[in-house]
Amino acid sequence: MNMIISWNVRGLNNAGKCNEITTRLKKLDPDIAILVETRVKLNKVNSIRNKFGNSFSYIDNYSKHLNGRIWILWNNNRVNLVVEDCTDQLIHVRVQSNSGDLVMWCTAIYAHNQIIHRRQLWRDIAQIHGGIDGPWMCMGDFNNVVCAMDRIGGRSVQENEYIELTDMMKDADLHEKESQGDHFTWSKKHSLGTIYTRIDRVIGNMDWHQKFVNYILYIMELGVSDHSLLFLKKNLQQRNMRNYPFKFPNAVVTTEGFLQAIEENWNTPMEGNVMYVAWKKIRRLQPIIK
Repeated sequence: MNMIISWNVRGLNNAGKCNEITTRLKKLDPDIAILVETRVKLNKVNSIRNKFGNSFSYIDNYSKHLNGRIWILWNNNRVNLVVEDCTDQLIHVRVQSNSGDLVMWCTAIYAHNQIIHRRQLWRDIAQIHGGIDGPWMCMGDFNNVVCAMDRIGGRSVQENEYIELTDMMKDADLHEKESQGDHFTWSKKHSLGTIYTRIDRVIGNMDWHQKFVNYILYIMELGVSDHSLLFLKKNLQQRNMRNYPFKFPNAVVTTEGFLQAIEENWNTPMEGNVMYVAWKKIRRLQPIIK
């Protein structure tokens, strides 16, 4: 398996946007694609999907929500997906090779806007955790920050916004995948300024991180949606890549919020031996400092 993508497309009924998304799917040619907030009524599903070509099979959650908030597309010449659980905020599948061997467990996420409704999602993920044996990842739009530095602009992040999510991640042994590209995945312009926030993400258990250590999560620049496209891609050129040193300019320590960002990052819990945790936390700081 070479690539998985996730994208909050903010509707597929606009012809221009649909054409752009179709072009992007054909260009990237992912093994698995998670599309959320499609806003497509059930009676129009086939006409939209026909534009994507005939290389994909589909799973959706129309049985749990009128608008079918989550679509999972996959190329069944490469992998096979079996639905294990489905709600209005997630679809949980077993990803297996065409010979039937487990590749991983995958949970596609599209969380509700209100905290009170997202609590059920965190409970559902925790329940799924109880039955997991092997590599497991969750990918999609969590509609939730995990720390104060996940939002710039608008009101300040308060602990009660993320504590339930981070507690669930800790209890379920789920850790966020490092990413390349912009730290923020969503933006919105207001009369008082633009808000940038990181709410789309990939989290996985340690079995998944170890098995997919050679995969890179890229966050693309915003385009036809106000959410970035996330794509997780196998690094086929890893042995030939040049390692560029990370540069730390002294002036960064005078930047407003620097010490707060360091403290919040360092105090975010992570499992593993002492040296591993220290190394991972330093790596996690690099995109923030950049």
